[in-house]
Amino acid sequence: LAYVGRLSEEKNIIDLVKAFKEIHQELPNTKLQLQGYYSGKNYQEKVEKLIKTSKLTDQVEVVNYNAKQTVDQKADLFLNTSNSEGFGMNMLKSMGYGTPVISYGVPYVEGSLIRSGVNGDCVDNRTPKKLAHRVIKVLTNQSLYQKLSAGAIETAKKHDENNFIKSWQDFI
Repeated sequence: LAYVGRLSEEKNIIDLVKAFKEIHQELPNTKLQLQGYYSGKNYQEKVEKLIKTSKLTDQVEVVNYNAKQTVDQKADLFLNTSNSEGFGMNMLKSMGYGTPVISYGVPYVEGSLIRSGVNGDCVDNRTPKKLAHRVIKVLTNQSLYQKLSAGAIETAKKHDENNFIKSWQDFI
């Protein structure tokens, strides 16, 4: 499982760790990789304390951002607990690898980028427990996972460079 992006309060990494704790209790072989830069020392300390007190130090890895090698390239799912999104380029990039996205349902993501049951799932009731439940559902249902993975790739193709240019040419 992976998240790539800013590790900041508005991205709600605390909820992501709480959700992962629920996931890991049900599926003990799971691991979570968080890749990005902390917004500040105080938030870093909060996240690290939660990982430690949740006894997840061997299951949660925080990795410095590297544009050439992101952890979502080999992840089963991309998880997003952000309180808001402009578009979610990190999620779209992940979909290009065939990685479905499970996200809190926020404007500009739900229904526009992520279509539940097609390329991932959005959690309207934004709680770690609800997110964990959706993740477990996908990870334990191989046919659902394959469908979402194929849908993720199709979504990424719709937003590739050629389609982007074409949409602007049509607009102009």
